[in-house]
Formats: sequence, C-alpha cells, structure tokens
Amino acid sequence: MSAPTPSVPELSRPVNVESLSDTAEVCLEINADAGERANLARRFGLVQLESLMANVILCRTAADDVSLSGSLKASVVQTCVVTLEPVRSTIEARFTRVFSLVAESGTETLDEIFLAPEADEPPEHLAGGIVDVGEVVAETLGLEIDPFPRAPGAVFAAAAAGPSEAEKYPE
Repeated sequence: MSAPTPSVPELSRPVNVESLSDTAEVCLEINADAGERANLARRFGLVQLESLMANVILCRTAADDVSLSGSLKASVVQTCVVTLEPVRSTIEARFTRVFSLVAESGTETLDEIFLAPEADEPPEHLAGGIVDVGEVVAETLGLEIDPFPRAPGAVFAAAAAGPSEAEKYPE
C-alpha cells in the first residue's frame, strides 16, 4: 500500500518569510488563472469561479512574527438552493493573519482554555519559514461564499405557504 500523496493547494503562492527584511513590506498581486479557478470552484462546490484577484501585503511585525493583510474580489456562480438556477455574485473581503516563526514551548497544559472574544487571534505557527499566500486567499474566499445562495425573488414554497391547518390548531 502506497503512502497518500500530499494535496497541492489549488492557488499556491509560497513566500519564504526568512527573506523578508525587518523594515520593508512585500506587496503581492494575485490573479488566479483559469486552471486555478476551476480547481477552486470544485473545492468550494461552485458552478464557476469567474474571477479571483487579491492584493496582499506581508511585513515583519516583530523579530519572529509576520503579518499578512489584504483584500480579495471574486466573481462566483453558485446554484440557487430553491430554484437550482445559476446565481452570480461578487465577493469582496479584507483579511489579516499573523504568523509566528517561533515554535511553541510546549509548557502550557490543555486543562483549561480561556477564550476572550474581544482578544486578537494568536499567531499561527509557521513551520519551515514558508507562508502560502495563495492558500490564505483561498481560505478567505471559502469563508466568504454564501452557503445558501438564492436567486432574486426565489421563495421556498413550504415557507411561503405558512403552517397548515393541522399545525395551527393541533387536537
């Protein structure tokens, strides 16, 4: 039996963060090509991903942290959950992620975890000194896709009809 092949991200733009200077920002413009868009459409269950563009800025925030911030714009075609007709929409989103080059110490225990909703997300550990900016863009797109797209004016018939007489006046 052979070992499973590691999956290759559909939109891969690796950046070696070790090459980032402490003072300069690196700006990336991403335009997904037709093959990348087709693979992302399959990944996210879209009829079509017509376009995907992102602008991303990477910079060192501390000796061992890297900040990634950007915006994306995508044009997607999904299937209406009511009529099964194609639904076109535009997605625009801003995102920020922080990565740490320092390995976790392992001294913390998992007995109790306190979450503060207003607190910033902790930095993600970055193994190997490489951040895949394309995968960050793809993950952001996946989070922004409408899980229940509806065509304009589409109404679910059962909800529009209201409760039946038996439901209104149970015996």
